[in-house]
Amino acid sequence: MSAAGTHLLSKSDELLRTLRGYDRILVVMHDNPDPDAIAAGWGIQVLVEEKLKAAVRLVGGGAIVRAENRHMVDLLSPPIELVDHVEYDVGTAAVLVDCGAEATNHVVTRQRIEPVAIIDHHTNGKSADAPFIDIRPDAAASATIVASYLQEQGIEPGPKLATAMLY
Repeated sequence: MSAAGTHLLSKSDELLRTLRGYDRILVVMHDNPDPDAIAAGWGIQVLVEEKLKAAVRLVGGGAIVRAENRHMVDLLSPPIELVDHVEYDVGTAAVLVDCGAEATNHVVTRQRIEPVAIIDHHTNGKSADAPFIDIRPDAAASATIVASYLQEQGIEPGPKLATAMLY
């Protein structure tokens, strides 16, 4: 609480406030998603489904190419869809995880969709533009950022998501 008595929102509260009112949420990972992108996206999906009761799709382009990443997906069965194109309309919010809006390795850029939120631990020096941005270059992984959201909201990730986040 500040001196004026207003409550500062946590980052997870800010994200949920930004996404509230959308009918559908599209969580977008970079092409050929790695464990960090998968875990971060899955965590956002759990957060939004739990708190907003909205329809959420977790998508990435390309394929899971590295053997150890495919093994993780086979063991944990994250709810990811690998796509070349997504249906998108004004009732849908795009959330980028583990990739920036300026990158060309995800479906949002290829389809010229403006993201509503960007969550990443990478920075390329360019300023990002979206209603919600949480870029933390000091974080070891995007999944670390998303784990903090789950913790702020009192959400237990469950054993499979927790394993993915530690991977």
